[in-house]
Amino acid sequence: MTDVKYPAFMDPKEIETIMYTEEAIDAKVKEMAAEISKAYQNIEKPLIVICTLKGAAPFFADLARRLDVDSVWEFMSFSSYGMGTTSSGAVQLVLDLKMDISGRDVLVVEDILDTGNTLKYMLKQLTAREPKSV
Repeated sequence: MTDVKYPAFMDPKEIETIMYTEEAIDAKVKEMAAEISKAYQNIEKPLIVICTLKGAAPFFADLARRLDVDSVWEFMSFSSYGMGTTSSGAVQLVLDLKMDISGRDVLVVEDILDTGNTLKYMLKQLTAREPKSV
């Protein structure tokens, strides 16, 4: 195991337990990328991989770089929190896709599910555009 690298804003004395090491997370990301690559190995057009900004970006980048299939990266952003830390329940689309996804295979990379309202709204938005799969 390598030494733990803490962000500058974090006090290492405040950390009781490290649940997952960097190596364990890296191994899981590689495993997921291999599984996704296998599932999409025979698609006709590049896989559209959508990142929900901003929280998913670091994981998205790690995962997308390891995919062994042709892919196109896209980004969406939603807001349900306004300026606060509690979800209002009203989801707003802040940044939309730049490309047409109709008839295409789409993979969504999301970060944390709280109420699930944002993901439900996102999937409704995506399926209305008639992709081959989401």
